[in-house]
Amino acid sequence: MMKFVVWIMSPDRELSDRWYRLFSRERFNAVVFPNLAAMGQVPHGEWGLAFVEISAYGLAAPEALKIFLNGRKNISVIAFSKPEKATNSQISGFLE
Repeated sequence: MMKFVVWIMSPDRELSDRWYRLFSRERFNAVVFPNLAAMGQVPHGEWGLAFVEISAYGLAAPEALKIFLNGRKNISVIAFSKPEKATNSQISGFLE
């Protein structure tokens, strides 16, 4: 059986805890990380979905996401941000 994990990465602990409770309540295996460096510990063969906050302390640049995803073919990422925290150029970079 395939192990599927939901990773949550946000420097906002309250936000991370809300996402964690939501996914855990639905019986997903959820793991919270405070930053992208800590999330780098995820083994390359893991399957899952990562919710990653765009922020200076989280995912600061599209290049950081590319580095994290390099060699990880089984992970999908949903990047999110508060409207006032991300510029249009940052959003465009993450979409590329």
